[in-house]
Amino acid sequence: MVNIFSDEQELVKIKLNPKKKTVENANQYFSKYKQIAEKKQVIKLKKDTYQSELDEIKLMNQKLETANLKELLKLKEKLVQMNILQEHQAKKAVGSDLQYSFRRLILENRWDIYMGKNGVNNDLLTFSFANKWDIWMHAQGVPGSHIIIKVQSKDMSVPLSIIEQAAQIAAANSRAKHSGTVPVIYTQCRYVSRIRKALPGTVNVRNEKVIFVKPLLLNF
Repeated sequence: MVNIFSDEQELVKIKLNPKKKTVENANQYFSKYKQIAEKKQVIKLKKDTYQSELDEIKLMNQKLETANLKELLKLKEKLVQMNILQEHQAKKAVGSDLQYSFRRLILENRWDIYMGKNGVNNDLLTFSFANKWDIWMHAQGVPGSHIIIKVQSKDMSVPLSIIEQAAQIAAANSRAKHSGTVPVIYTQCRYVSRIRKALPGTVNVRNEKVIFVKPLLLNF
């Protein structure tokens, strides 16, 4: 058949299973295409994140050449936080230094997405690291990771494309990760609060919205 998507209009051969109907064969190829597209999306997300971290390390390497003792100690502390260096009695991270305590992805080379690893880590992410204007996400009705989209100021609007991708990540980091479609709730962090005497990571949420997405499995 002719490849209608090519300028050359070359002939291509497509293998079909004679035991299946035309629609079934077509659905099989569409399914493969979706799987490949999803894998490409995951690879791009990870590549962008690793490139950003590599650029950060290169910048620190440049600073090493002219750094004084005080600056060297700060660089060492940052490398410990990034788990590049190990120290037996490393100072406990606080505030913004906590960013290396969570899984992280960078969307569209701009938006930092952070993922909690367990109940205690979820609490740390939501109540110690995130600011009140950040966007908080969680798969609805099932155990899973807290997801944070970092927002630089309260006036900054998060694009829908970022909300959707972050929701896919939230769905994939939940008990519903193998479902076809998962409802994910999201709101600003200022509307998320602890529940007294509840297990770590258990929260009360207000003013939330719901988005339905397909989980994006990242395979960390």
